Order: sequence, then structure tokens, then C-alpha cells
Amino acid sequence: MTDGLVLSPNRNPTKSVAPLVRPLILQSARLTRRRYDALQIEGTNRRPPTEYELNRGKAIDALNADATRFADAELDWSIYSEQIQLADPTGVRARGLANYKRFFQLVRLFRSLMVDDVSVRHRLRVDDANGRIVICWYSTWRTSMAKKPIQIDAVSYYSLDDRGFVEAHEVDRVEINGKRRSPETAWEPVSYTHLTLPTILLV
Repeated sequence: MTDGLVLSPNRNPTKSVAPLVRPLILQSARLTRRRYDALQIEGTNRRPPTEYELNRGKAIDALNADATRFADAELDWSIYSEQIQLADPTGVRARGLANYKRFFQLVRLFRSLMVDDVSVRHRLRVDDANGRIVICWYSTWRTSMAKKPIQIDAVSYYSLDDRGFVEAHEVDRVEINGKRRSPETAWEPVSYTHLTLPTILLV
């Protein structure tokens, strides 16, 4: 006898609780199996990404990388349609991938000849409702020919076609040294002390 309790030497405590524990173990096993089966079905039913989704993802990665180095390096041209158009709110400025490439060749030429340093910051967001990628970018151009750096900021809208390739690049809300430029004048040269900066370089 221990504190009023009598322990039977012939009774196994494990056997006495086994009938209670066994149903709980079986129930847990059944729930685990059902969860496993549900996950298997979910994985089986999950569709692979479409061509549009794959190309859009590639475009996002490429634009994120190219936004800060467009003045110094070749872009990833594989994300663009052969019919790419460069435009502003007033109309199209360049048509076709060849002309689009030529535009950025001029940007890099101008940078190598006239500009000592270029720094670019940007923010990217995906506008699925309108099928486009939006980049707000802020660039600073420094040259020994000007006393102060030139600040050029703008918003670029990259519209995607049915396959997820960039088919249009529209430049809007251009600001130079904090002053908004209208679409009609944003592409004209900007005279800044002794430096003439062709703002056609706008991304």
C-alpha cells in the first residue's frame, strides 16, 4: 500500500493505457496520410507556368539588372519583341528592335565621350492589370564640363505582348534637375553650362 493506493504486482500499467492510446495513434496516422495524399494531389494538379509567365519573369529580371547599367553595357535584348516601339505620350520615337538597339548605342557613345560617371537608382513594380512593367528611375550624370551634376528622372512603362515580350517602351514624367519637362520638349537637348546633354538618352 502506498498513500492509500494498492498496486497490483501482476498488473502492467502499459497494457492498461494501451487501449486508450491506440485509437489516438491510428487517428493521427490517418490524418497524416490524408494530408500527404492532399499534398500529392495538389502537386499533381499544379499547372506548369505558361510561356507568358516565363517570359514576363525573365523580363522582370533583365530590366531590374539593366536599369542601373544601360549607359555602360549592352542590354539583354532577348526580352524584346522585334517590333519594339520607343515612345512618349505624344507618339512613337523609334520602331523596331534594330532602331531600339541603335538608340542605346548612342547613349553609350555619349556616355563614353562626354560623361565621367553615371549613377542610377530605380524602383520596379509589375502592373498585371495593364500587362506592363513599370520602372521609376533616378539618374545622376557627372562631367568635368559642368560645375554640377545633372539629375534626370523619369518613369518607363514596358508593355508586354501576348507572349510576354516587351513590345513597347514609353517614357513619361521626365524631370531634369527637378523641373518637369513636357513630352514635346523632353527629347530636346538640354543646355547646362558648357555641356549639351541630349535627353534622347532617356531610358
